[in-house]
Amino acid sequence: MRQVLVLVGLLGLLGVAPLARAQTEDEVTEARRFFSEGVSAYQAGDYADAARDFEQAYELTRDPDVAFNAARAYERAGEREEAARYYRIYLRDGHAAVAERAQLERLVTVLETEEQTPPRAETDDDAVALRTSPSFTARFAPRFEEMVRVSALFTMGLGGGLRFSADPDILLVPDGRSDLEPTFGAAVRGELFVARYLGIGGELGLASYSVEDAEDRELTVDIDLWLRPRLPFVLSGALELELYVGIPIGFTLYRPSDPDLENLLGFNFGALGGVSFAPHENVAVFVEVGWRHRQVYDEVTIFDTHDVTLKTDQAHLALGVSLRL
Repeated sequence: MRQVLVLVGLLGLLGVAPLARAQTEDEVTEARRFFSEGVSAYQAGDYADAARDFEQAYELTRDPDVAFNAARAYERAGEREEAARYYRIYLRDGHAAVAERAQLERLVTVLETEEQTPPRAETDDDAVALRTSPSFTARFAPRFEEMVRVSALFTMGLGGGLRFSADPDILLVPDGRSDLEPTFGAAVRGELFVARYLGIGGELGLASYSVEDAEDRELTVDIDLWLRPRLPFVLSGALELELYVGIPIGFTLYRPSDPDLENLLGFNFGALGGVSFAPHENVAVFVEVGWRHRQVYDEVTIFDTHDVTLKTDQAHLALGVSLRL
């Protein structure tokens, strides 16, 4: 306990300002409203209303520049005690230059000891004297509002297998599962953000498959609806991080390597977890990890008509780059 008291005392001697509590986005939005109304009221000469607005903004943000504005408005409204209190808050927590600090300390002394404040010079411009860009206004500041995203990505499937089944059974081709070699592919994706936390779009993807010990590779084409529930975070400046879940669902065309076999049609779906990092407001890079399922059908005639089904399940990895518009 003694060490804590000593540390607090040292911080006080060094002039370290108390730590302001973290504000939520809603609180900062409300503080901006009070601050804007305070500036407007002050410029219109409604100093009492301006002081109350600045005080509300300060209670939400603990920003010393807002305290300065409250002090200036209370001074103009004739509220000497409140003006002195908020000037002292600014002097304690703000970053006043040496000359400004000396001037404000003299003013606080006058406000606290004399009955009447000396009139200011006619050349004083109170609107300019206000702090119009306090530090809190940078938090959750309106940023680049993304509407459309176009992405190109490299995809890889790992592990998993291809399952074959026929109804009725084909004697010479028994039902069973074959392990898959790594699958390589690419895709393009377009999205429209209908809300801050949801993107909807489409994806066209190609992938090359091969089962173990096979000489040729098969080709699949996916045409998907793409859903992106997301949670974006502003880091600093233009940096932005986004966590999201990708949900592809759509149609699949399976192209056998044997030219005598017909294409198989079916569907696909998946679930992917993604992280997107935007070092610039118009460009982002991302990685996705998850699972993809594909299932296609056909009919073949070997002495009889057989309904054939092919299913693949694989872990999915994607790396890509996005253009944000």
